[in-house]
Amino acid sequence: MNILYVDHYAGSSLHGMELRPYYLAREWVKNGHRVTIVAASFAHVRSAQPEKCVKEVIDGIEYYWLRTPRYKGNGFGRMMNVACFVGRLLIALPRIAANAPPDVVIASSTYPFDIFPLFRFARRCNARLVWEVHDLWPLSLIELHGMKRTHPFIMLVQAAENYAIGHCDSLVSILPLSDKYFIPRGLPAEKYIAVPNGVAALPPLTTRKSPVWKDLANLRSNGLVVGYFGSHGVANNLEPLIHAVAARPDVLSLVMVGAGPLKDALVRLVSTLSADNIHFYEPVSPAEARALASEMDCNFIALKEKPIFSFGVSPNKLHEYMMAGKPVISAIKAGNDWVKDSGCGLSIDPDSVEAIQSALDSLLHMSENERNSMGARGKAYAERNLAYKVLAESFLAFVTRARHPLYHA
Repeated sequence: MNILYVDHYAGSSLHGMELRPYYLAREWVKNGHRVTIVAASFAHVRSAQPEKCVKEVIDGIEYYWLRTPRYKGNGFGRMMNVACFVGRLLIALPRIAANAPPDVVIASSTYPFDIFPLFRFARRCNARLVWEVHDLWPLSLIELHGMKRTHPFIMLVQAAENYAIGHCDSLVSILPLSDKYFIPRGLPAEKYIAVPNGVAALPPLTTRKSPVWKDLANLRSNGLVVGYFGSHGVANNLEPLIHAVAARPDVLSLVMVGAGPLKDALVRLVSTLSADNIHFYEPVSPAEARALASEMDCNFIALKEKPIFSFGVSPNKLHEYMMAGKPVISAIKAGNDWVKDSGCGLSIDPDSVEAIQSALDSLLHMSENERNSMGARGKAYAERNLAYKVLAESFLAFVTRARHPLYHA
């Protein structure tokens, strides 16, 4: 089977995030399918950009990088990058698929605008059209970023979402409970499946670059070591964690690995609190992050409370924590709760310093064996339910069913 996977922000083992398309495609290639990923030549989420805008084969996956302008932030430059990518799809797709027309076309670019050219292309090829949903646009822009429903961009996004709901053959959502969002908007229930983000086997860690490794012995001598890995942004809601740990310098240390728009402000907050037990480090590779997380006594994740999370969340960070095999403190209020389901940690209310302190006290009073058993449950759950091998099989089995008769007579 020939699969065309279009994701503006797709990365690879050579370029870093976004890695979901790579992990799914790698599994499909192992099963004998031909997979082509089409992505933009520049995306802010990657650690490295492709050197040339040409075809590249990575681990058996064909990549086509469409030339797009560089940008910073979320302003006009990023919008031009998006417009350029969607426009180039119209010209590039017939050439890319000339020798091997796709059987399945996947539209998966976070924003829904690529659904317009991909619907036309899929219909021309008599291919199944899959809309893969990462975020609920425009709802996430309204709730998380404060944009008005009457904003022209929001109205454009809403039109694209409506079009996608009405024209896709299958909708694959990363958000576990988003059927409650899409079905009332006209999507037939039989066209919906949730396939969350997953976990993948990572290469062995050959070099330990982070200074955290050298600091671990001293950190452990101070009691419980709490880890946080990932973005330092508004949505990550890290201030309550800092206040909770700063209040217990005698028994707690906090390791914060990553970067983000609020990192400098958080560093200043720690300085203001004179919290010598809180330490910041630069981002590391996925393999090193998982290895470091496995050295913590527990790991922390949080999101600011928002109504949109009632449709479920699927944060990569949580899955990586589970694979690290250590307890997780999850300060997320959402429709799903894998920490509770797996028994791998403690689920608490967001925005509460007291709730974080209580969770940390509970872990402090556990034996090391009790904490390790808790973490082991999370790893077993992730390997059983969230491995990309399992997810890739579910994804493809669902979308290769009979096509929707309205658009593929």
